[in-house]
Amino acid sequence: MVKKITITKEQYENLNNYYNDLCLGLSINDGFFLNNIQSLGFVSYNVSNILEHVNLKQKIIKDNLSFLEIFDKSKEIIKQIEPKYLDDFNKIMSKGILEVNYDILDIPFEERNMGCSCFTPDLNNDKEKGIIKIDDSFNYNTIPILIHEFFHKTNESKNKASYLLSEYISVYFEIYTYELLKKQGISLNQLNLNYRLFALKDCCDFIANKGFYLYTFDLLGNYNEDTYKYINYSNISKDELKEGLLSELNRFEQMEEKYKNNEKLKESFSKSEDYIMNQYSCDYRYLLGALLAYYSLYNLTKDDVLKLNEALINNKEITFEEALKIINITIDDNTINKCIESLKRYACENDLIKKEEDTIKK
Repeated sequence: MVKKITITKEQYENLNNYYNDLCLGLSINDGFFLNNIQSLGFVSYNVSNILEHVNLKQKIIKDNLSFLEIFDKSKEIIKQIEPKYLDDFNKIMSKGILEVNYDILDIPFEERNMGCSCFTPDLNNDKEKGIIKIDDSFNYNTIPILIHEFFHKTNESKNKASYLLSEYISVYFEIYTYELLKKQGISLNQLNLNYRLFALKDCCDFIANKGFYLYTFDLLGNYNEDTYKYINYSNISKDELKEGLLSELNRFEQMEEKYKNNEKLKESFSKSEDYIMNQYSCDYRYLLGALLAYYSLYNLTKDDVLKLNEALINNKEITFEEALKIINITIDDNTINKCIESLKRYACENDLIKKEEDTIKK
C-alpha cells in the first residue's frame, strides 16, 4: 500500500514564507527572471533534452603547463581579442587581483572537483580591486577560464544590463578562446570543449525542475491542500506535487542553515534570502549567457561582442533591451531557436555527440 504523503499546516506556512521572500527579492532585484520564468522553464527543458545526446563526461587532462605559461598564453589571446585590454589584464597579476589555487597540485588528479573559478567584484565597484580566483587544473582549459573571469571584471557593475549580459560576454570569449587554441594547433584531446555544456546542463535541470514550484507559487499564491486542483498546465500528480514541495522545503532549510554557519557567505549576502535567491538568478543568467554565446559564435563577430562590452563599460544607464539592440539581437522565439541550433551545431562540429554505443541503455 502506497503511503499517503502529508504536509502539515506549519510546513506549508514555512514553505510559503520562503517562496514569498524569494518572489519579493526577485521582483526587486531580478524582475526579468520572475517575469519570464515560464518561458525560461520551457527553454531549459528543451536544451536539457538536447544535452542528453551530448557527451558531457569531462576528460582527464593532467597538469601539463605552469601557471606562468597559462598567463602568458592568455595574454597572447587577449592581444588578439582587443590589445587595449592588455594593460588591465597585466594588472590582475601585478596588483594581487589574481589568486591561484596552487594547492590543487597536491590533490590526485582523479580526486579533484571540477574547477570553482570565479570573479568577486569589489563592493564599491572599484575597478582596481575585486578578486579573480582560479581554482582549476594547470592545462590548456585554464586559459579560457581565466579569460572568462577577466571579462567579468571588465564590465562588472550594478547596472541591470551588465548584470544580465556579463555572463554572455564571458562565455562568448571563453568559447572564442577555445576556437583560437584549436587554430593554434592544440588538439581536441587536450581540450574539454564540453566544459560549458556540462555546466549548462546543471543550470537547465535546476530551472526546469525548481522553477516549476516557483512559477506555480508566483501564479497561484500560497501553497495549500487545494493547490493541486488549480494546476492545469502540468501532468504532475497530487502526491508528486507534495513530494516535490517537501523536497523544496528541505532544500531551503538546508541552504538557510548553511548560510547561518558560513561567515564567507555572510560577507557576500546580507541575509539568507539573498543567498537562496542567488541560485535562481545565477543559473538563468548562465542559461541565457551560454545560449547567446553559442549563437554569437556563428552569427556575430568578436568585434560585435566587444562593442557590446564597451557599451556596458561606458554607459551605466543602458537597459537590457538597448544593449542587445546594439548587436541586433531581440530575445524572441526566433532568436531562441537559432541559439539552440547553434548549440547543436557546436556539439556536432566538435565531435561531442554521444556515439551509438554510449546511448544504449544498460
